[in-house]
Formats: sequence, structure tokens, C-alpha cells
Amino acid sequence: MNMKLTEFNTYLEKHSSEGTRKLYIDDLEHWLNLTTTSAELTQADAQAYIDSLTRLSPSTIAINAHAIMKWFKWQGKLIELDLPKVRQSDPQYLTVEEFSLALEKCVSQLETTMLIVLFDSGVRISELINLKLSDVNYVNKTITVTRKGGRVDVVNVSDKAINELSNWIEARNIDSERIFGEMDYRVAWEIFRTIGFRIGKHLHPHMLRHSRAIQMLIAGAPMHIVQQHLGHINMATTANIYAKFTVGDLRKQIPDWSK
Repeated sequence: MNMKLTEFNTYLEKHSSEGTRKLYIDDLEHWLNLTTTSAELTQADAQAYIDSLTRLSPSTIAINAHAIMKWFKWQGKLIELDLPKVRQSDPQYLTVEEFSLALEKCVSQLETTMLIVLFDSGVRISELINLKLSDVNYVNKTITVTRKGGRVDVVNVSDKAINELSNWIEARNIDSERIFGEMDYRVAWEIFRTIGFRIGKHLHPHMLRHSRAIQMLIAGAPMHIVQQHLGHINMATTANIYAKFTVGDLRKQIPDWSK
């Protein structure tokens, strides 16, 4: 990491969540490593790079663009980058059979733990990989997660999730206060992509968050309870994503894994 990027990383530590900071730094480091010019980078350079990311999803391109705009702003330069439009599509989720098969195809305690805890808790992947040993309450069966913007929430989890966390912590061979060590977003994403490949599914971490929300709705949970479990600040966010689904549409699609 060059000196300027190191200074920017220090700046982000005070203004962004750890998950966001890591994403921004990774994306910026990749972009800066690709640049061959010794001249000062311009908005045109940044736009050309964003336009070249055609193989990535619109949301991933947007993260790259926001990282670059933040980088320029930190240097006192305000730029705007054109982004592909992100269409609000129906959330993807796993069926009963798909989730069961995914569990069967896990080949390590790490994979099993991450799959079950991410689904059971409904947290974001950044919130999962930043969990510390002290964030797990085995008596109350909760985990404490740091949401976007540094907000702290206590999330209920099942006996199954607590047991899997305990099994992983006992089996792991790393010395770290963080439950999953120094794992970053890209490594975590690859773990779920690999599990998905084994079951013929394009599996990504957020799909498990959607699956959990839909399961709760099937079980009859009010929308505001789903909102609280997912950590959405506004009810509108939850409703915009999930209100289109009805119990009749989804019944028997997602199992109750908390039993």
C-alpha cells in the first residue's frame, strides 16, 4: 500500500465502518496498481476505469465508483462518475432443498459455521466477519454486531447457530480476537461462491440474508420484527424489498432452522 493510500486508510477509519473501509481500500489499491501513468489522475481516468468494469455487477461497479469519488474528495477534488443503473429486482433466496443441500456440501467446520450463522442471524457479511469472541453471548443466545455507521445491535440467534460458533471457535487454529481471524469480504464471498458452485447455484452472502427475512415472513413475523432483525433503520427499506411476497407465495420454501 503506497503512502497516500495509507493516509487515506487512516482517514476512513474515522469516517467509515470497517467493512466499508476494507472494500474501498481493496478497490482503490486494485485501480491504482493498474495505472501506468506518472501524471496526476483525473476524473477522465477514473471514468475510463469504471467504464472498463463491464464484467462486474452494477452494484459492485457502484462500490468501486464511490471509493474513487471518496478518494478524490479526500484530496479536495469533487468529481462525479457515471454509473450503470441498478434495477431493484426481486430478492433471490434459497429453497428448503437448496439450503439443505448447501449444508450437505460444506466440507469444513468453517463453511458450515458461516453458512448457518449468516442465515440464522440475517446479518450482513461484513458484520459476520468482524464478529469478536466477546460478541457472542452463549447464555442469552445473542451476537452483538456493528451495523453500518458504527451502530451496535444485539441479534438473537438459535441454539444451532450458537453451537456451530462454539464448534468453530474450538476447532480453529488461529490466535485472534476476531472469530474468523483476518478474513476479508473477498475471501468470505469466495467461500459462499464455492458452496454455491457445488449445488449449481449462484450463491452470494446477501442471498442468505434475504432467505432469513422471507422465512420470518412465512412464520408470520410482523414486518417491523423483520426490520429489527435485519437492522434496517427505516421500515420503508424492509417493506420495499419484501412486502411484495405473501405467505401463500412462499409457504414451505424456507425451513425453520432454529428448531
